[in-house]
Amino acid sequence: MQFLFVLNQEYPAVAYARQAEVTLDDILISDQLALRRSSGSRLKSEISALHELAQELVRTPKAIMDRLVELSLTLCDAESGGISLYEASDGEPVFRWHALKGQFAPFTGRTIPRHFSPCGVVVDQQKPILVKQPERYYPYLALEDAPISEGLWAPLVGLEGAAVGTLWIMTHDPDHHFTQDDCDTLLRLAAFGSVGLALNQVSIEKDDLLARQDLMMREINHRVSNSLQLANSMLRLQERRAAGDEAKQELRTAADRLVSIGLIHNRLYKAGDMSAIKIGPYLEDLCVDLTGSGNGRFSLAALEVKVTAPETLALPPDMVTKLGLIVNELVTNSFKYATGSSHCQIGIA
Repeated sequence: MQFLFVLNQEYPAVAYARQAEVTLDDILISDQLALRRSSGSRLKSEISALHELAQELVRTPKAIMDRLVELSLTLCDAESGGISLYEASDGEPVFRWHALKGQFAPFTGRTIPRHFSPCGVVVDQQKPILVKQPERYYPYLALEDAPISEGLWAPLVGLEGAAVGTLWIMTHDPDHHFTQDDCDTLLRLAAFGSVGLALNQVSIEKDDLLARQDLMMREINHRVSNSLQLANSMLRLQERRAAGDEAKQELRTAADRLVSIGLIHNRLYKAGDMSAIKIGPYLEDLCVDLTGSGNGRFSLAALEVKVTAPETLALPPDMVTKLGLIVNELVTNSFKYATGSSHCQIGIA
């Protein structure tokens, strides 16, 4: 199966050669819908379909378009269908095909022109249309082995009340004709689908925003960590070069404080919560780092720090910063004044 007129990924490269003297009015048969009525009621089936769409919207919002088209085909006994969404581009505005089913399924993602398509007519008129053999006027819709008997398009309305696309179905059976009931069903599904698409778009935009935010946070974390590490290394280097014991101690204290601040930063980044830090894990990390640093600076055979804190206790970052600096001073001073002992054990509760 192939298009008689090739569709590009971004825009259909077609020669708009229609059948001789065929006009849009020749294919539009919307007025016939009022003369066609289904024999049975499909209310129960529609309610079930809408309920299913609501569940799908909660479970997997991104799958709403596929399910919307599938239910449209089932309820209206159609063979092909899809969703066309308007895209404003730098060039010619287009409608992009999404969730295509049936004979058109291989062409999901392709585009059709805004100003030369059934979708454009629907958006302009803000109402559904029924079309007979649309490929006579829109040649890019022609399929080699599946001519379209009828096509039914319904508008998808955005949050601001304007049509942003269409939900459409087609039949390739010359003996099958869409009815007013089919049109009403498609309109109701399109109304629900419009809400679903709007929520889905919000979800996609939120995911994109979170992804960009995550990338930005990783970059910030990397730069801040590198800057703190560089500053710490410079202070340690100055400590080794300093002439007096007092200067060495001041530089050492400043470097230890940078370690404490760096641990707070890393704890915030790893936790993903900028409002509070669990104090127990933070103090344990801080003391492990201070113990490792103390083993190289104090003449002690063994250093041990035990932290006892409620697992759920969390404090704001500014309070944790102050507490961390206090603990940093107490622990390093304990190491310093325990110099000469065989073992230094510190408890923090």
